Amino acid sequence: MWNIVEYANAGRRNLERGLKCQDYTHYEEFGTVQVITLADGTGEDDFARLGAEKSCEVLGKLLSENYEQIYNMENEHIRFNVAVNLKTELDLLCDRHKVQIEQLQSTLLGLAIDHTSGTFIAVHLGDGQIEIGRKGMRRIISYPENGSGKGQTWLTSMRKIGDHLRIIKGDIKDIEEFILSSDGWPDQESMTRHEEKTNAEASGEHCAENDQEYADDVSFISLALQS
Repeated sequence: MWNIVEYANAGRRNLERGLKCQDYTHYEEFGTVQVITLADGTGEDDFARLGAEKSCEVLGKLLSENYEQIYNMENEHIRFNVAVNLKTELDLLCDRHKVQIEQLQSTLLGLAIDHTSGTFIAVHLGDGQIEIGRKGMRRIISYPENGSGKGQTWLTSMRKIGDHLRIIKGDIKDIEEFILSSDGWPDQESMTRHEEKTNAEASGEHCAENDQEYADDVSFISLALQS
């Protein structure tokens, strides 16, 4: 199995309002399948965090427990299944907490790899980005989707989200890492620095650098081939 590295931290805006970090990362494992998901909640209260958690868990379970079936579907059917599962679970959460679905909305990214078939599938709604690492170089395989401005994007609460769910399939081959990241990072260098720090801490190394403060919540999660 590949190693997991994840990081999420509340930005200055939410800290000042006394809110939890609305970014959430999640990991699922089922047989020879590993799945990472990331959601960037957007709201005025902590229900946005709850919605991000639920969306990550729903997508993670769907991809991990049904990988072969999902992978072999036409992309149109994958979009339908993801959208239906998300809306069903978010509606149930709305009923349970007596809130509107807009209070649970988030972007959503997911990546699953199957070690038996040597394949991967990625699902992406909204902003944030999905990258692969190969021979020390990184390449974006799914870019952010924004509206007329950078602050506008597609969220799990919106109608017809299936039209905006991007599906990417492929062979792992020589890929050494998959990285999901939210849109809060001011630049690629800062996200990479935090990833290296988190890797070092996971290995028991000491890192003296303090967490840098960002305006927005920031998060990433990666699956990396064991060296």
